[in-house]
Amino acid sequence: MMNQAVAYDMHDRSENVDPVRLTIMAYDGVINDLRQAKKHWLDQAEDNVIQKNQHAQDIITELLLGLDYEQGGEIARNLSKLYDFALRQLVSIGRESDVLMYDHLINIFNDLRGAWAQISMQKY
Repeated sequence: MMNQAVAYDMHDRSENVDPVRLTIMAYDGVINDLRQAKKHWLDQAEDNVIQKNQHAQDIITELLLGLDYEQGGEIARNLSKLYDFALRQLVSIGRESDVLMYDHLINIFNDLRGAWAQISMQKY
C-alpha cells in the first residue's frame, strides 16, 4: 500500500514538474527521512525509525524504477548501483546498530542532490 501511495504522489507531482526538479524533490525527501530516522534512532523511538526508513526506501525504490537505462546509459547504471547500495544499507541499519550509516547515506544523497541542482541550473 505504501508503494502505491508513493507512486501516486510521485505521479501527481510529475505531471507539473520537470524530471530534474522531481528528482531533486525525491532526494530532499530521502535526506529528510534519513535525518529524522537518525534522530528517532538516537531517541530509541523504534516505530518512528521503521516508518522513516520505510518511507526513504519507498522513495529510493521509485527513483530506481524511474531510471531510463537506454537514455541514461552509464549514469543510469551507476545511479542504480547507488540506489541498490542505499536500500541494502537501510535494511541492515537495524541489524548492525550503526547510526553512522545514516550519515554516510545522507552524504551520498546530498552529493547527488547537489549534482542534480547543478544540472537544473545549467538547464535553465
